[in-house]
Amino acid sequence: MISKVGKKFYLVVVMAVSLWVLSPLGRVTGMDVLGGSLIPATPFDRQLTRAGGFQAHFEVLSGSLQSSEGLFIQAHSMRYIADPSRRDTWQTPEETQARWAGDCEDKALWLFANLKKNGYSNVRLVVGRYRSTDRNYHVWVTMADGQGNVFILDPTIQKKIWRNSDFGEGTYRALYSFDGMNRYRHNAS
Repeated sequence: MISKVGKKFYLVVVMAVSLWVLSPLGRVTGMDVLGGSLIPATPFDRQLTRAGGFQAHFEVLSGSLQSSEGLFIQAHSMRYIADPSRRDTWQTPEETQARWAGDCEDKALWLFANLKKNGYSNVRLVVGRYRSTDRNYHVWVTMADGQGNVFILDPTIQKKIWRNSDFGEGTYRALYSFDGMNRYRHNAS
């Protein structure tokens, strides 16, 4: 039987080992494909864990898969309903699906989960600021293609998918991103 201290040590070791990913060249790296540095925790872990955002493997659907554009249009069509004041509750993708409504993180998390289920791999759920001068956080999805292009999928604010390069430096400032298992910190200066 493992003691409580032994269990905690084992859990920390397993988490530390699982946080390091192989780069495309086979080297171990602590960098995200979107430029963030691997970190062990974020201030948003509790909300994201409750909403089911940390799943090492999203089960890919079989049969006819949906395009990223089709999934984005569905997420954009959901009604925007803000959380009650001072209470930020992150819905699961299933709750958002059932209500067909939510705020920015609910719509983005639904889109993120459904992109993963449809086989998209270089997808990140991002927490940051829509404009660098904003006080409130905003949540959106980014996706990288095989050529290194990064796209912003923001079903709350945008009506279409944009290239990250279409926005100025003061817009879509990522602070943290999640790939379903790992957490990354971004330099938002």
